[in-house]
Amino acid sequence: MKVVYALRARDEEPIIRRAIESHDWADLIVVCDGGSIDKTVEIAQEYPNVLITHFDERYGRTDGLWRNPEGRQI
Repeated sequence: MKVVYALRARDEEPIIRRAIESHDWADLIVVCDGGSIDKTVEIAQEYPNVLITHFDERYGRTDGLWRNPEGRQI
């Protein structure tokens, strides 16, 4: 039996290594990236047991910022 761990992320550059390495017991870690603009994806790609899925759809907010539809990412 294989164990897969899903890890939600968006702009987690400061902590993504720790998050991945703390789940090294999993056979596969799926990083569900919600449109990171920092180095989160590049760092996650360094690990051989990580698969990255991208959720880049964005909704604009009235304050000029954006967010992605969390339901799809979850």
